[in-house]
Amino acid sequence: MKQVVIPPLNFTNSRPMEFNTYSPEQHACVVYGWMVDGKTNRELDSQYLCPGHNYHGYQSMGILHYLGLVREHQGIFRGMTPFEILASLSEYASDPNYCMIFYYIRDYIAAHGSVVDLDCSEVEKSFPKDSLREQSWIKNTWTRNVMDNDINGRLISLSDEGGADKTIMCRDVVYHYSSQTIKESLKCLYDFHCQVCGEVILRTGWSGKYSRSEQWVYLNADVHHILPLSKHGPDLRSNMLCLCPTCHRKFHTGEFELRNKGKDTICVDQLLGMEKQITKKHVIELY
Repeated sequence: MKQVVIPPLNFTNSRPMEFNTYSPEQHACVVYGWMVDGKTNRELDSQYLCPGHNYHGYQSMGILHYLGLVREHQGIFRGMTPFEILASLSEYASDPNYCMIFYYIRDYIAAHGSVVDLDCSEVEKSFPKDSLREQSWIKNTWTRNVMDNDINGRLISLSDEGGADKTIMCRDVVYHYSSQTIKESLKCLYDFHCQVCGEVILRTGWSGKYSRSEQWVYLNADVHHILPLSKHGPDLRSNMLCLCPTCHRKFHTGEFELRNKGKDTICVDQLLGMEKQITKKHVIELY
């Protein structure tokens, strides 16, 4: 099986403007076109981003630079099978930035390839969940250069109203994000600590020396819908909690129940008869 050594990602010229102008599907086309097909920036612009217009490749270049992809990555996977490409990327699974590249290429194959092309379940086990893409977007774009004291307000400002594809205007730039981003923003708001017990799950690569936002991609947590979606609960932040897997399961088994107590929201342990005030940084509604 052919595998290649991937040059280091280079974020020297990284900026979010072009990246946020286009959809995840277009991001996947640009990444695949650059790394696998070896297309030029002008070709990527004309085929995937700005058909019918005479662009100079600046749009795709902005997307690639945001992801750390530069000239050394152009056509690096040319002639390789999808499995060989994803297996090569799996060697870098501990780096969240390479995980984003992995998922963009996988998504392109899913949209334009065959079922056989995607027979890579063993490779995918090396990678964290796709949610790392949303976490990286929050870290590298939405809270980029934001002071720690202002991060919470920045996260809350992402509106959870609307459909699956959401947009928000900030400083004359339109940012695109998804419902999954809202869930990840809730985890980031609590720094992935459980609102009930305070526990946090650490991923390989975590270090306490990282800044607050740098740590997010190395942390893990669950998002729980207070009123389940299956019972027509809204997919809104006010109907969500950030929980560790243990507390999450206790809500689903009925052992834990949320109640209002004055201005506080408490978690009642139905078996032990104990109650605990939950950590609360966002508005919570009990439907």
